Formats: sequence, C-alpha cells, structure tokens
Amino acid sequence: MPAAGGHGGGGAGVIVVKPRADDLITVKIDRHATATGPFHVLLEGTSSAKPIDAGALVRTQNGDYVLANGPQFFAQDLSRLTAVVVVVARSGRTILRGPVRPYTAPTPANPNNGTG
Repeated sequence: MPAAGGHGGGGAGVIVVKPRADDLITVKIDRHATATGPFHVLLEGTSSAKPIDAGALVRTQNGDYVLANGPQFFAQDLSRLTAVVVVVARSGRTILRGPVRPYTAPTPANPNNGTG
C-alpha cells in the first residue's frame, strides 16, 4: 500500500478468500512519517456499501504496525474488495491506500500423475 499523498511509509496486506469458510485478512504497515496513531484498517468493496471495519493497528517493538488481534476472520465474502485503507482513528484521515490485486495459487501437481 503506498502512502496517501506521496508521503513516507507503506504497507502490505494479505486477504485469503475461501469458499465455504471464513475469509481472513492480515495487515502490516511501516511507520508513517507524518502521522501518529492510533490507526484503523478499512476494507472497501465494489458497492457503495459502508467499508468493512478490519480493526485497529498496534505498534510492534520494531516500530511497524499490525492488526491488534492478529489476522481477522470475516463471515462476509471478501472476494469483491477493491481497496485496503489505513486511516488515523481520531480524524479519519487516510494515510495509506492500496488496491486489492487478486492472486490465484496454481493447482498443486498430482503426485501420482500416472508415472509411478
């Protein structure tokens, strides 16, 4: 996730979407040069619906921020997310915003593919 307005800092998130199981997300951001926490993560979708609240970020010993309670699980389908947004909790000001880029893992090779 690049910093909003081209300021310092950045981050990454991983979203796992599974059919017939809760989806999950985890987020880690580098310390943002011009903002002080607390920070909050919002998940935006393709509809005009209210963003999903993914939770607060807490500072780690090395100065990065991670979701307060580790990976967050969601019963709702996260497959249509368009962006992960980090805001300053008190003001709602966006400090990081990143598009969701879907990735599909390749199907594992069959160990018994007829050769043995």
